[in-house]
Amino acid sequence: MIDLDLASNMMGRPLSEDSRARLLAVLDHPDEDTWDAAHGIILNGSVGLGLTLWQAVCEFDPLMATVGPSWRWVEDDSELGGHPERVRGWGRIPTRAEIERAIGYAVR
Repeated sequence: MIDLDLASNMMGRPLSEDSRARLLAVLDHPDEDTWDAAHGIILNGSVGLGLTLWQAVCEFDPLMATVGPSWRWVEDDSELGGHPERVRGWGRIPTRAEIERAIGYAVR
């Protein structure tokens, strides 16, 4: 198991409980929803502008999407006059092993 205590946010501080929970969720059940919630978590704040989970996966996986989901605005009769609708997802979600490898890469 990866030691999440080695990870640091943009300020160099340990990850919040929320970030840790989202990372554990994507490790336990890698799917579109959990990946959406975890892909942008900074795992190493000392690398450039911060190394995210998604960037860490892309470092060793040439098949990982380098562009995230896309959305379009659908007009309706709501107070906002519409709502976003996803038109393209991630294409593929990394496996637990790939996510573990990425976290290990990022924190060392």
